[in-house]
Amino acid sequence: MKIEKMFEAAKMSIAGIIGIYLVSILVSFIPMLGVFGGLLSLVAFFVLNPILLGWAGYLTVKNYKGQVADGAMVGALVGGVSSLVNGIISLLLITVGMVAVGASTSTVGAMIGGEVGLMAGIMGLIVSMVIFIVGGAVCGAIGAFVIGKK
Repeated sequence: MKIEKMFEAAKMSIAGIIGIYLVSILVSFIPMLGVFGGLLSLVAFFVLNPILLGWAGYLTVKNYKGQVADGAMVGALVGGVSSLVNGIISLLLITVGMVAVGASTSTVGAMIGGEVGLMAGIMGLIVSMVIFIVGGAVCGAIGAFVIGKK
C-alpha cells in the first residue's frame, strides 16, 4: 500500500486523537475542572484511542482494499504520529512552565528543574511513541480483521 493512501486513511484518526488530547489539556487548566481533565485523559487512553486506532485499520481495508497487515501499519502510523505531536505539545508546555517558575522564583533552580523536566519529557516521549506504535499496530490489525470477516 502506498504511503499517500496510508496517510489518507489515517488522517481522521490522527486528528481525533490530537483533538481529544488538546481538550483534556485545556480542561485540566481550569482549576475547578482539573479532575475531569484527568478522567478525560484516562477514558481517552483506554477507550477512545483504541477505537480510533482500530477505525484507521478498518478504513484501510474498507476504503483502500488493504490487508490486515496494511491496517496494522496504518494503526502504527496513527499511533506514532499522534504520539509525536502530543509529546511535542507536552514538551512545549513543560518548557513554558519552567520559564514561569524561573520568573517567580530562583532562576538557577528553575534551570536545573527545567533540564531534569526536559530530559524526563523526552524519555516520556520515546516511551509513549513505542507504546502507541505497538498499540496502534494491534488495534489497527483488529479493525482490519473485523472488516475482513464481513
